[in-house]
Amino acid sequence: MFDWDARADVVPTTTVATGQSFGIFDRGRPTQRSARESLRGTFEACLRTRAQLFAQVATPDLEGSGFVAERLVGDTYEQVEEAHPWAQLLRKPSSYRTAYDVWYWLLLARDLMGNAHALFEGVPLEPRLQEVYPSWGRLQPKPESDGGIGGYVFHRADGVDLEIPAEEVMELRRIDPSTPYESQGLIETLAEYISADLDAQQYLAQSFGEGRPPLFQITTDEEIDPETAKRFGDTFRRRFMEGNEVAVMGHGMEADSLSIDPESFQMLEAQGLTHKVIYRVTGIPEAYFDSENANRSNSESAERKIRRDTVQPLLNQAAQQLTLSFQRAFESEPGALRIRPPRALQPTPSQREAINEKRIARGVPPAAIMEEEGEEVPDEYSESLSRPLVSGNLTPLGSFL
Repeated sequence: MFDWDARADVVPTTTVATGQSFGIFDRGRPTQRSARESLRGTFEACLRTRAQLFAQVATPDLEGSGFVAERLVGDTYEQVEEAHPWAQLLRKPSSYRTAYDVWYWLLLARDLMGNAHALFEGVPLEPRLQEVYPSWGRLQPKPESDGGIGGYVFHRADGVDLEIPAEEVMELRRIDPSTPYESQGLIETLAEYISADLDAQQYLAQSFGEGRPPLFQITTDEEIDPETAKRFGDTFRRRFMEGNEVAVMGHGMEADSLSIDPESFQMLEAQGLTHKVIYRVTGIPEAYFDSENANRSNSESAERKIRRDTVQPLLNQAAQQLTLSFQRAFESEPGALRIRPPRALQPTPSQREAINEKRIARGVPPAAIMEEEGEEVPDEYSESLSRPLVSGNLTPLGSFL
């Protein structure tokens, strides 16, 4: 929230007809910095939530297999062997960073800057990714006449420009409807909302600081020079605004609180506008951070919504973009290989149990399901791993042969 302890300001005003108005005193006015820091905290929390859940699902063995490389066999896609270069790169994308850290950075950079770039190294035998950090420079795409990208120019921070072939660059980016080459980060998308709402919230802070109208106008019937006005203004602020003394006016002076028209009070509804916009744009429900009204059910419901409506589309888009980048880097024939996205929303234990019961009823051996679930298969069940069951009585089909 805003810094309601911000120091009072004196805003010079012009002379009025009946005398001289020489100061407006604002006791509770927040600074632009404090307001922006408040919004930045909400925005950062939302971005980190997106990145954390994305990385958690994308990293192999944390919740599942992560991104999976598949090969086209006939009319269907089958998972490639673990030794396949695509599979190796997805499982261990960096030599010095964990897979979780790489996926976390890629989405965070994409969200903040509009795109995240990494360079392919060691292709094809020992492929790795090297993230391109903004502090190192900027990758600028080179447009082609057909709308594609013919390569990149790396504008290094030291002023050196390097030509980089398109096949050496891996890119995750947000889609910008105005251009196929550049993307805006979420902060740029929110910039106009934030700027407009800061003005409204600053006005609110002036009007409702510490439970009383914070704006005072000092007037007098006497003509006084600017130096005297400033000296009295400083004294009034120090003693009566900051020092909380009782104001006793003299020499025909009056201190009036500035009235606020009823329409201005409606701006109270705008106080949380920017935060709500941040929640909507980032796809993070406000309930996810509502610690006052939080309970386990609400928290789990909010996370499931994030996984279903926010993280899963991000994974789907990333899988498509990764596939294109991998095809260029490994010179693979289009369609021969692809990357399948992981599932962000895993079934609950009760849902998984119900699914497995239906699978068993269709003839899937219980031992095969136990092996999928990572459970130890008893010796008496191991023989049924490769034998289908007769639906209904769940008897191995081999028993009738």
